[in-house]
Amino acid sequence: MMRILCSIVRGRALRPTGLSGLMLAVGVIACAAATIEIQSEHDRQAAADAARYRTYAWIPRPGGAGEGALLQEVAPYVTRAVADTLQAKGYKPAEGAADFLIGWDAAVEGKVQQTKVEVGARIPSPGARVPGPFVPQTVTVERKYDEGTLILEVVDAASGRLVWRGWAQAEVKSKADPGQREARIREAVAKILDQFPPKP
Repeated sequence: MMRILCSIVRGRALRPTGLSGLMLAVGVIACAAATIEIQSEHDRQAAADAARYRTYAWIPRPGGAGEGALLQEVAPYVTRAVADTLQAKGYKPAEGAADFLIGWDAAVEGKVQQTKVEVGARIPSPGARVPGPFVPQTVTVERKYDEGTLILEVVDAASGRLVWRGWAQAEVKSKADPGQREARIREAVAKILDQFPPKP
C-alpha cells in the first residue's frame, strides 16, 4: 500500500484517476510540531479549469467497516478544515451541479532515521599516566518514527478528470490530544490548499 502511495507522491506524472483509486491508510492526522512539507502537481489544463470554478462537492468516501477507526475519527476535522479553507478562498458548496469535486485520503509509514556520529576516546599509553592518542570511531544512531501524509485531490466535475493533487508530509505524534490533532490538520490543509488553484 505504501509503495503505491510513495510512487504517487514522489515524482510520478499526474494521471486521470479518481480518489477511489488510492486505497490509503492514516496520516498527518496526529502530527507533532515538526515541519510540514507541502507538494502539489496538476495537469496542463488545471489552471484554465480552475479559473471557472465556483462551487464544489465532496467525493464520497467508502466509510463503514472498510475505513479504519482512526480515519473515521479524524474525518470531521479534515472535512471542516477543507470546507473552511475553501470558503475563505471564495468557493461554495454546490446546491446543484458542482464545478469541481474534492476528496481526501491519508497514509502513515514507519521510518528509520540513521545519523552517523563521530565519537572517540583516549587510549591509555602502556606504562604511562597520561592518556594516549585520540581514536575516533563512527557510530550509527537510529531513530524510529512515523511519517504521515495527507492528500487532497480536485476532480473536474464535468469531465471526471483529476486536475490537481496536493499533499502534506510530516512526522506524526500518536499521543496528540484531539485539540492538537485538529489544529495540526487545519495547518496542513491550509498549506496544501494554498497551492490551489494552480497558477498558469
